Amino acid sequence: MPRRKTRYFPSYGRELPNASPDWIWQRAVDLVKAGRYATQQRDGPLVCRAAALYRANERGFSGRDDRKLYTSDPDLIEAESFENGPTLPALELKMRLLAGQGPMTVAANLGTTESFVNTFATFFFDLTDRLGAKTWVSRQVIGIQPGSPVSDEQLALRDAYLRGPYRIEPWLDFLMHRFEEHDLTTAIGRQREAIALQVIAANLPTDRETQKCCLERSQLWKKYAGKCSKRVRRATKSKKTSLRCSKKSDFRRLRVTRGKFHRVVLTERPTVILL
Repeated sequence: MPRRKTRYFPSYGRELPNASPDWIWQRAVDLVKAGRYATQQRDGPLVCRAAALYRANERGFSGRDDRKLYTSDPDLIEAESFENGPTLPALELKMRLLAGQGPMTVAANLGTTESFVNTFATFFFDLTDRLGAKTWVSRQVIGIQPGSPVSDEQLALRDAYLRGPYRIEPWLDFLMHRFEEHDLTTAIGRQREAIALQVIAANLPTDRETQKCCLERSQLWKKYAGKCSKRVRRATKSKKTSLRCSKKSDFRRLRVTRGKFHRVVLTERPTVILL
């Protein structure tokens, strides 16, 4: 009877929709916990390296060949210690990778080597060529799930991913002083307070009454609430767009154009998003 072929894990493990950025390390951990060994043919060399290090950590580096890892694979040992060490250094590295910075730039900002950054990205944060997959990055990399609370670290990662590297330093400063009183008479204090308000706003309840209260208290409501009960007509180059709001209120019929409004989002509450 011919031997059944085993699928090559790296060829499909990385492409799974629910694959995490540390899928290589997680594969190695699963194999070791199950009492199995990683093989070059089935799992590839990267999983074998990760499994050897995890098994050595479990034994306390007491095995015959465990101490050889200190000289044969120092970058992986350092990357594993970095991932499981203090939160802020690892968070900064991840923020810089999410912001699209290259290994050389990240290494210069962190004061480390480029080989270490490449090793960390390969084993614990493998997403360099998938930064365009926004849903996957938000759900699997950052860990933001719809309807669930968002931590400060997750907001920092999302801000760096969406707005770029210039948001990294303000967030790191805020995370180091988030439990302190912010002096609003200084620029740095106002910056920290602005990020603190962003954290509060991100964790507001999503129920209808809370969102309605936020809308009524906003400047947007004060400026345009009086006009929403009337028809807003403006000339456009092409044609006018007519939308009818579904909520029974003063929002009866609204004519919008590119000049005044960008669009009206008809959710549980009428929301006008400006250009």
